[in-house]
Amino acid sequence: MKRVAQFLIESGMLVLNPSIEHTDLILKVLKSTYGIESINYPLLHVFLTYREGSSNKFHLFVVFKNEDEYIGANAYGRIGYSPKVITIAEGKNQMEVVGLVKRKIAEKMRKGYVEE
Repeated sequence: MKRVAQFLIESGMLVLNPSIEHTDLILKVLKSTYGIESINYPLLHVFLTYREGSSNKFHLFVVFKNEDEYIGANAYGRIGYSPKVITIAEGKNQMEVVGLVKRKIAEKMRKGYVEE
């Protein structure tokens, strides 16, 4: 993975800027997690970061359609490292799934995360 503008902080962890390569890694993990070929066109796609002090974290929120149901997911972790993935909501009602994901996005933004 190409590392852009990286440096070490006191804890010894790398601080990396978000990059296209990192976004590609996140999408690959999401595809693998949900066993789908393509989520290149999610219905909702919001990338948040929190980069203050020693924190260098991200959350990628997506809503996509998989066959006849909608899935709202959150991939999160340290920027530049493999993400953890959780399902926020699943169902046949697109507006309900999008609403639940937007609620999570608002929670993170209240905690200081910003949209990239």
